[in-house]
Amino acid sequence: MYDLANDKIIEDNQQVFALLSRYLNNAPDLIKKEEMDEIVKQGVSCEYAFSLLLASAYGMDIINNTVDKDRFNQYFTKMINKLDVKKYDSNSYLKNIKIPVVKTGSRFSEKKYLLQIWTSIFRSLG
Repeated sequence: MYDLANDKIIEDNQQVFALLSRYLNNAPDLIKKEEMDEIVKQGVSCEYAFSLLLASAYGMDIINNTVDKDRFNQYFTKMINKLDVKKYDSNSYLKNIKIPVVKTGSRFSEKKYLLQIWTSIFRSLG
């Protein structure tokens, strides 16, 4: 039997994963603290502000497009969580992780570890 609901979940997962991959690999500094502060002034959490900016930066129309709106509500409002930077800064294991520089073509990039990326993102956003 063909399961449309399961197909939609798979498609949504793939779309959100692709968006997050582009963000983490190509533009981890895309969202600026000043932009978030402007949205937070309207009375929303920093996590929600970050979600809005990320969705907007990648062309999601959560006002007029029901697919984007549903995807945003299903994923974005649940997947962004502000980490306690002190908890990670005081962790002796994480303190010892070094991110080596790797040459790729003519550019240099760093291997990125998801935990460190999210920690550094929220550290820079205050």
